[in-house]
Parts: sequence; C-alpha cells; structure tokens
Amino acid sequence: MTPLTGRCLDGRFTLCEVLGAGAMGTVYRAIQHPFGREVAVKVLDPELAEDSPHLVKRFLREARLAGRIAHPNVMAVLDLGQTNDGILYIAAELLTGRTLGMALREGAFSASRTVAIGVQLAAALAAAHEHGIIHRDLKPDNIMLVDGDEDAVRVLDFGVAKSLAALRAGTQITSLHFPVGTPAYMAPEIASGRPAETSSDLYSLGMVLYQMLAGRHPFCATSRSEMLARQILESPPPLIGCCPGPLANLVMDLLAKEPSQRPASALRVLDALLEIQGPGTITRPWQRHASSL
Repeated sequence: MTPLTGRCLDGRFTLCEVLGAGAMGTVYRAIQHPFGREVAVKVLDPELAEDSPHLVKRFLREARLAGRIAHPNVMAVLDLGQTNDGILYIAAELLTGRTLGMALREGAFSASRTVAIGVQLAAALAAAHEHGIIHRDLKPDNIMLVDGDEDAVRVLDFGVAKSLAALRAGTQITSLHFPVGTPAYMAPEIASGRPAETSSDLYSLGMVLYQMLAGRHPFCATSRSEMLARQILESPPPLIGCCPGPLANLVMDLLAKEPSQRPASALRVLDALLEIQGPGTITRPWQRHASSL
C-alpha cells in the first residue's frame, strides 16, 4: 500500500506518520481538525477494499462494535468514515507506551503486578461481553501499558471481534485469507474449528496471565499447526512456586480445555482477582468502574 502521509481525509484527519502496518491496513499518527489533537487513524488498504467486499464488511463491523465499548481499559474509537474515493478509516485515541509483549521480554512479572493488570483485562472483557462482543485475539501485543503508569492498561484491536448474535446465527464474514486469532493464545475450541464464545476470551486471558507469572509461554512449537495441536490436546505445566495457590488455581481454571469448565464469565474472573488482590489495595478509577459493571 502506498503511504498516505500528508493526506487529509474528509477534511477531518491529516495523516502525519506511519505508526504500524498489518494485514488489513496501516495505522497513522494524525491530527484531528478542528480540534488540533493527535489521534491514531487506521486506514484499510484500498486494494484489499476493492478486491474483497467481505473485508470491507469486517472493517466496518470492527469500527461499529469497538465504538460501542466505553471503558477506561479499552482503546476509545472516535470516528469512522469513507472518503469519496473509497478509502475506509477508523480514528481512535492515540496511546503512548509499550505493549505487554515488549514488557514480557524483560521476564516474569510479580504476582501482585500480574493481578493488578489482570483485573483491568478482566474488566475490559466484561465490558465488551456486556455488549455482546468477543475479542477473539487477546494477546500481549494487543495490550498496551500506557506511559505515565505502566500498570494502566488499554486493550487494543477489537478488529477481529464478532458479535455473539452474529456467531450464534452462523454469520461468517472473515476472509479465508485473514485467519482470525493467534495460535499461541487461541482457545482449543477455535483451534479445532468450533465457534468462539466469551469463554474463548477467558482462555486467552489465562494464557496471558500464565506467561506473565511464568515468564514464558506454556507451549513450545515450531509451526502454526503444532501450536494449534498443543492448544487442543495438551494441558499447560502447573504453575509451581511463582505465585500464590489461589492465583495459580484461577489461571489453570481459565485454561481448561472445555469452555464449560472455565469460570462462568469475565465478571467472575474480575471478582476472583479482586479477592486475591485484597481489600488493602489502593482503589483506582478503573477499579471503581469495573465494580459497577
């Protein structure tokens, strides 16, 4: 895709520099007019949009679903548009910091820090699930630790989310060329071709928490197919000596192979993490928000 740096979209967003690129398009730092504030703008590759109406539908669904989630631990979607020449874009808050994936390169997290971050992740998922939205690709690279307070979390990229209503109706709009999810964090039911549910996000959360506590992913694999097979067939090694028993038990419950054996909801996980965290912890705004869900 030819960079669009310098272009103004619909007279509202001037694209300043490329921040990143993925299978569906490019993310730019942009200026929003007339406010003059910096935002992030994701632009769908025009060639893909032209070649694949299904991909356009997926992009539009991404924006509309993500825009419904108003929560301090979810990246805010600000606007959606399509230019006269067919360029589709989403504008979102511009976040600075580093991803959880980057932070994990430094090694394992303490149990207390893992719980503090886990509370926010569970609260974000609970807010999404309340709107009938599942993430489907929760992983360390989709979790931002925001500058100024590295334990303040934003969940990114609900671009592969689908509404539960669409899933239950059997609606499939995902292009075969753009598989949904990351094998290393994919729930066994998705890996084996079954529909995703809210419990699938909880499995991914368990994978993230496990890696934070152990300092490594529970499975080693040299190929996508091998990782999918391990997700389906193998149980992670027990968490021994790296965290309190209640936390280890919760993580292993999240990683149950059968969805029905995992905690009943993200809210249940949130409650369990808050109980592990204890009443003496300083309450932050996102915790007050989460407790009111």
